[in-house]
Amino acid sequence: MLKEKTVVRQYEDGLTFVCATVDKRIINKIKYYNPLRSIKPINDNLEDIFRMSPSTVKGPKLPNVISKSDIKIGVFDGGVEKGTYLVDPFCVKHDMVPTNANEKFLEHGSAVCGAVLFGCLNGLSEHDEVESPSVQVESFRVFPALKTGNGENDYQMYGTIDIIEKIVKERKDIKVFNLSIGPRGAILDDELNRFTYVCDRLSYDVDEDEPNPLFCVAVGNDGNLDEPLNRVQSPSDMVNGLAVGAYSYNAINDKTRANYSCVGPGREGAKTKPDILDFGGSNDRPFIGAMHGTDLIGTVIGTSFAAPTVAGKIGKLMASSDFITPHLGRTLLIQNAEATNESNRMELGFGFCPDSMNEILECTDNHITIMYSGEIASSTSIKLPIFMPEVSTCAGIAKIKWTISTVVNPNANDPDAYTNNCIEDTFYPHDMTFNFTKKGFATKKLNLALTGKVEEAIQLMNQGYNKSELPVSKPAKKYFKEEDLRNSDFKWDTIIKKNVSLRNSSLLNPFITLHAIGRDEYQHEKIRYNVVVTIDVPRYPGSLYDKILERYSNLTPITIRNIERVKAII
Repeated sequence: MLKEKTVVRQYEDGLTFVCATVDKRIINKIKYYNPLRSIKPINDNLEDIFRMSPSTVKGPKLPNVISKSDIKIGVFDGGVEKGTYLVDPFCVKHDMVPTNANEKFLEHGSAVCGAVLFGCLNGLSEHDEVESPSVQVESFRVFPALKTGNGENDYQMYGTIDIIEKIVKERKDIKVFNLSIGPRGAILDDELNRFTYVCDRLSYDVDEDEPNPLFCVAVGNDGNLDEPLNRVQSPSDMVNGLAVGAYSYNAINDKTRANYSCVGPGREGAKTKPDILDFGGSNDRPFIGAMHGTDLIGTVIGTSFAAPTVAGKIGKLMASSDFITPHLGRTLLIQNAEATNESNRMELGFGFCPDSMNEILECTDNHITIMYSGEIASSTSIKLPIFMPEVSTCAGIAKIKWTISTVVNPNANDPDAYTNNCIEDTFYPHDMTFNFTKKGFATKKLNLALTGKVEEAIQLMNQGYNKSELPVSKPAKKYFKEEDLRNSDFKWDTIIKKNVSLRNSSLLNPFITLHAIGRDEYQHEKIRYNVVVTIDVPRYPGSLYDKILERYSNLTPITIRNIERVKAII
């Protein structure tokens, strides 16, 4: 192999990535090299991924008073040309490569940054006025990147990945990054792309008092190819990120996966990919975005624009409350993703991303959201109460839904065990109902809160029965269809989403336990987690929300601030 046609990157855990131009003769020689893990052909043609049309339509006006948020979203893309009317006031531009900007990449980068700021501009004319966005953008131009800093060819974006590593480590003030770029080609289970590994490491490896950064990543636009070529593309298969696919609308105006949006499954540790879908447009209903270097808007199509729309929504959640970190925002979006019973997990993931961020954070009298964030050491357990005082005394059905996300240390040396840690969750609906067991006899279940049941329990124990240490647990309904569960083991995935529906009378001080597990030498490593629990009790008399605050005075409602307060007038 010629040195000038080879790029090598090595990490401290011993993993080495080599990207090179070789012929079949060389492959036949090196395939017997003992440390070699996998060989994969590459496709570095990025031109085909852009689906954009020029426009002569004038876009909406900027607000009379322009204010700039202090919530920053980093965008690695093709850059933004000066004079891009809607983007300029809210964007700081950085040229990270010495090459001249390319018009095709500028078109893409400008539309992506506009999507972060405003989402889709459908329905807005030159007579309308946009609101000042809840976030600002820092645009890092990384294309075209023909050479790395060492004069090497930028195979598989190795030079671009170098830049991303540097920026994410240096810019501690940016905690959400959008990637609508990536090497072309479906992921393979037994092969790990360097881009994926680097993003997972960057998400996990932070100082103890720092929030973990979040990457919102487009899953790719090859979803209409034959299986398995339609599978999600790197780095959207990362376990610590948010993979975003695209939806459009069918003939009866229902949301449906856009046919170009890549599908799952993801890799071990994140089999559910994409995580969520947002609007990416279609030929008959395109995404309307900002055009570069002008005040015009134009039609674009692709997951490239769904992902930054979601990144902007995460930023809006962060702007709403200091309590919300990027990964708690990730958990909130997945918790509130719209899904139907017919949902196909391979195509839709956890569902369609909600449109309104305000509704996610609002509690009503009988619809309550509880959020937990923390750290748990492997081989330990914690108890998370679900606050439902006096629910057992009223009629009706209660619905409880929860989503758990973790940020874990990736193990690139074993793609089959890529996540070193996981959390097992167990739901307990009634803290006074226990199992009593005796070898050779049927298990008896007693609700000790009922009259006479304590005495019955004592009699059983005198007869040699053993009382369970924990109350009786209740298997929760997972989001996926049963056949999906039989075909895949989701134990080591970084996202858990479940729900239960129970009679109010069967609930007494319900809670969830989290038990952390680590593989091999990672058995004592700490895991960061975020949990969102939603409670619906439609027939609760009065206000359950007020009753919770009255009963549990140590709870503090998060302050939802006016987003305008985090903006500075410019």
